[in-house]
Amino acid sequence: MNTDKRDRIIKRIKPNEYSFVLELNQRYVDVLIPMDREELEWLVETAALFEIIYVDNFPAGFIIAFREGLNDYDFKSYKWFEERYPKFLYIDRIVVADSYQNQGLGRVLYKRAFDYAKENEINILAAAITTEPYNNKSMLFHAGIGFHEVGNQCIRSNTVKISQQVMELISNENS
Repeated sequence: MNTDKRDRIIKRIKPNEYSFVLELNQRYVDVLIPMDREELEWLVETAALFEIIYVDNFPAGFIIAFREGLNDYDFKSYKWFEERYPKFLYIDRIVVADSYQNQGLGRVLYKRAFDYAKENEINILAAAITTEPYNNKSMLFHAGIGFHEVGNQCIRSNTVKISQQVMELISNENS
């Protein structure tokens, strides 16, 4: 089926979508941050972007992104960017369900992040990609859209290694 003819809608998460997010996050927990209901509710309240993408009225994936300045978010990767960049949008996670992968939905969700960054005059998009265990799909995807490594670190008691990556957005103020 040609996915270009399918309806794609992105909207802010609602409580009736929490179970979808929790189940999808658990499916990929080896390369994501674990999440329970309490954490999810905090993320919903705190995230600059916490949105669900729908394809033909079915939830297909989600994006969670944070602005700089969160003193109460203790994820080591976010703090790494917070120490180095005064203004950024941190892509905490973009997750697409198996049955919707390779249909361009990750790019659609990143476009939403790019649009948000542009609307808010943010020039740095930041992301952390798991390299141990190696997340080849994510590494290739991020390289393909213009991210590059600016550092790395170990998390979860040194059991997981991540690549700290950024994409610098060009301002169109003088265009």
